[in-house]
Amino acid sequence: MAERIINRIVMLFLIFIIAAAGLVGYLVAKPSCCGPIEPSGTEGIVKELDESIEEGLQYLHSARNDDLTYNDPYLQYIYAGEELDCPVEDCRITYRTLDAMFNLKFIDQDFDKAEQGALAQHIAKADEVMTAMLPQWRESRLYNIQNQGMIDPDGPALDTYCIMGLIYEDPEMALVVKQSLGGSDGSDWLPESFYAGAQAFRTVADESWCVRLLLYLPEDEQDDGLVEQLAEKLMGEADKLLEKESSLIYKANTVFHLLYMAQDLEDKGIALSIDWRTKYFHEMTDLLDHEVIQDDTLTVANIIDSLIYAGYAVPADTFSESVQQLLERQQPGGKWFMNINSDSEDLQVFTTFRVVLALKKYKDLLALAPHTN
Repeated sequence: MAERIINRIVMLFLIFIIAAAGLVGYLVAKPSCCGPIEPSGTEGIVKELDESIEEGLQYLHSARNDDLTYNDPYLQYIYAGEELDCPVEDCRITYRTLDAMFNLKFIDQDFDKAEQGALAQHIAKADEVMTAMLPQWRESRLYNIQNQGMIDPDGPALDTYCIMGLIYEDPEMALVVKQSLGGSDGSDWLPESFYAGAQAFRTVADESWCVRLLLYLPEDEQDDGLVEQLAEKLMGEADKLLEKESSLIYKANTVFHLLYMAQDLEDKGIALSIDWRTKYFHEMTDLLDHEVIQDDTLTVANIIDSLIYAGYAVPADTFSESVQQLLERQQPGGKWFMNINSDSEDLQVFTTFRVVLALKKYKDLLALAPHTN
């Protein structure tokens, strides 16, 4: 994992050198919403980012309870009939608890140990719980898939299974996911009707995690072209959704999952026939211009995080106004609300996780990227 992150940083550095020479300017358009950060102001911005990130980490530490739950209605939600076994003493696991633990592991990937502060204890606990769950999950079958031969009504959900497997780059879990493919052509996981209407984008989101996990199949199970085929099929399905989807928030949620997926494939040397950077970078930077997106703090953070993850080839100045808005929205105590038009506690912890991750990526990008005036 550390080697992959280092490789991505090196790749970004090379891209930015090229961008400074003006050779990749055609890839993306700079959104009109964003004003530049002057080079003389970089030191001040970095200081602001450090302080904001530190306050966010302290809030996340304070918002967790001893039973591993969080003071956030979204993360406290329990699905009807949900029963997940936790092999660690005095531990109750839910899907939403795992959502929080996944974000702790994402922080572990992006932050040095010294930068994690008091949250390092929570990261270690999440790691203890999830690594203890891995042996059982490697033997599990999934409950919400088409492949009748691999279904277990009491098994874990597809997306949660794939995210955990991806975090630990687990070959055995990748194999279970490969064997769970079904449908008429053996290239689908979820039943067509599993997500309907406004939630249809979640099929793309869920299955994108699984495509990424397949990158870690055992060597003798790596079929030539399978991952590429699944990724491009998912992008095609996303195109159809994006054409008819009216919700800008759902559009953003669809595209940022594809950006993570496509970048992971590229990191593994898999070239897609689709010019996904040009296509999705334009889509995302255009979305940042819309007020409904700008008002949604969680979505803004996810857009910034995914664009930087995927090697957005323009100077960091492009995000400066959006980042400044995130900094200004931080509440006393270090948290962020999901939307500027609401002070609901629902999703405040989850949003804070995502904003902290986006600000850290932006800070690292700012250190690498050339500046324009």
